[in-house]
Amino acid sequence: MAQTTKKTTIKDEAIEAALRKVIQARSNLVLDEPFFGTLALRLDLTPDPTCKTFWTDGKHLAFNPAYVESLSLAQVTGVICHEVMHNANGHPWRRDGRDKKRWNLAADFSIDPMIIGAKMQLPDGGHIDPSCDGLSAEQICGRQQQQSEDEQGEKEEQDFGCGEVRDCTEEDAATQEAEWQVAVIQAAQAAKAQGKLPAGIERLVDEIRRPKIDWKAALRRFVQTCAKSDYSWTQPNRRYIASGIYLPALRSEQMPPVVFGGDMSGSRDYDEARAECTAEMISIFDEMKPEKLYVSWFDTEVQHVDEFEPGDIVEFHPKGGGGTDFRCLFDWIEKREIEPACLVVLTDLMGTFPQREPSYPVLWISTTDIIAPFGETLRLTEN
Repeated sequence: MAQTTKKTTIKDEAIEAALRKVIQARSNLVLDEPFFGTLALRLDLTPDPTCKTFWTDGKHLAFNPAYVESLSLAQVTGVICHEVMHNANGHPWRRDGRDKKRWNLAADFSIDPMIIGAKMQLPDGGHIDPSCDGLSAEQICGRQQQQSEDEQGEKEEQDFGCGEVRDCTEEDAATQEAEWQVAVIQAAQAAKAQGKLPAGIERLVDEIRRPKIDWKAALRRFVQTCAKSDYSWTQPNRRYIASGIYLPALRSEQMPPVVFGGDMSGSRDYDEARAECTAEMISIFDEMKPEKLYVSWFDTEVQHVDEFEPGDIVEFHPKGGGGTDFRCLFDWIEKREIEPACLVVLTDLMGTFPQREPSYPVLWISTTDIIAPFGETLRLTEN
């Protein structure tokens, strides 16, 4: 019995020693690197002998006491920063079904350059790859999936490195995301006021304030949503309007026509954006197979229209230049008596808008930060 008590005492002492070391490292961060230190204070310190190194899930900073004791104080400090950055970047609620080990590796490649840039030490030297600079964990993970099976196998043999990121519970995801976003902005402001904001953090804060959206996925969701309903209240049945009766139009099994408007004004050169957006429209057209795809090239007037039906070879012939008057596009749709499932417009949003919102859904894909007066505005960003 005495032997059991002695073993328990030794074990407890080891845990207490590791905990003191973690607390000391965190305290040093609060004084020397307030951005990391302030955020580290949000996490509950949790000894966990069952894990190999450290882990976090947005609420806990868990650690293996034996692993902590094997590290220098500077290395423990670096690992705490590593775990803090997993949460600051939202990795516990962004995995979305991806392989856990691959996700952890991708997440490490996305955050370790910032930690090394802040002069922090990591036990494994950190995951640094210049080709991953500026990429999100999702983008890096996508690259990994495109690698050969042999290369993937080699990566999957790796463990979770010096600090693992684990999923938060699904019911906590939205709350944690919102709370961490606010916390990151506040921590950055406090650190900047002291002249101690690490390099690279301002970009993270800017992304939180103005998040990048996968515009291609958002465009696809928009068109798919417009195709879902058999009845459309936004497109009234014209047969009964003259009688003062407002009824929804019955849609056929085939998706109604889709109109794509290409702003050809000379106010902004966005040939690359135009090429990328039209390529995505072709992909959606092939997938959704609407009755027709109208591609209207306009400036102050509609200069040319390309029309396609399912099975046609899609080739665009952009024409136009000069100023921008969006009214001509809506007038053209009305004159042609087209009842589109939706209208998608690629533009810099510098032009004259109609005073009345149309009955059909409109998505503006903008190359600027301007917001359209109606419809949905999607900021086109680099992928």
